[in-house]
Amino acid sequence: MAARAYPARRAGGWRRALTPTLSQGEREHGEGGTMPRIRLIGMEEASPFTRELMEHDVAQHGHVFPGTGIYGYAPTIQEGTKALNAGITAAERIPKQLRALMNVRVASIVGCPF
Repeated sequence: MAARAYPARRAGGWRRALTPTLSQGEREHGEGGTMPRIRLIGMEEASPFTRELMEHDVAQHGHVFPGTGIYGYAPTIQEGTKALNAGITAAERIPKQLRALMNVRVASIVGCPF
């Protein structure tokens, strides 16, 4: 398989520009295709802390966020991440308006309908 060239910046932004373009032959022969995904942890196998977060996601948004389901495999990291986020928020070093803009920008980069 020949190396794929990464195109220069396009109107779609860097994320789109860094995505290699598949040739017709690669599409027909199944090369490339979709990226494998990590299966979200199930409610029954989740730790009590993760289960609580998953239930909160479902109650608030109607589904479990992918981050919650993936971090569920490492609950201690999930707890640490939540504590770090709470500490940054409590420090109030980032103005609320800027934080909201940052959240919208990150959501648009990762394809989240925020």
